[in-house]
Amino acid sequence: MAVMAPDTSTDKRLDDLNRKVDEGFRKVDEGFRKVDEGLREHREEMRQLRNEHREEMGQLRSEYREEMGQLRSEINTRFDAVDARFNSVDMKFNSVDMKFNAVDARFNSVDAKFTSYDVRFDTVQHMIVRYSAGLFGTMLIGFLGVFVTHS
Repeated sequence: MAVMAPDTSTDKRLDDLNRKVDEGFRKVDEGFRKVDEGLREHREEMRQLRNEHREEMGQLRSEYREEMGQLRSEINTRFDAVDARFNSVDMKFNSVDMKFNAVDARFNSVDAKFTSYDVRFDTVQHMIVRYSAGLFGTMLIGFLGVFVTHS
């Protein structure tokens, strides 16, 4: 059997292909390194942004709590003032109620006096009726006596 001599052009082409594949993998590896580096940069940037965000949110929470505390204090102060006004109005109403009670007592006293006057007037009226009847009877007897004696 005859041994053929190796084809050098095929070997060259395989070597060239191998070099191109190696070069392609180096480019792919370099691309992945760049992507990995970009991701690391983005992660670091995101970490920094997250820390800044946390710091800003902490400041906002602190400001919010302070503002809300001031607002609550102001609201409580105003409600206390309104409560004081209502208490003042209640006291004035109580004073007016006491005055009305005093006026009612005076009216009750006047009513009692009028009732007393009514009783006295009734008594006087009954006495006038009795005396009038007695006078009338006396006059009638007197006239009859005069009429009988003159006739």
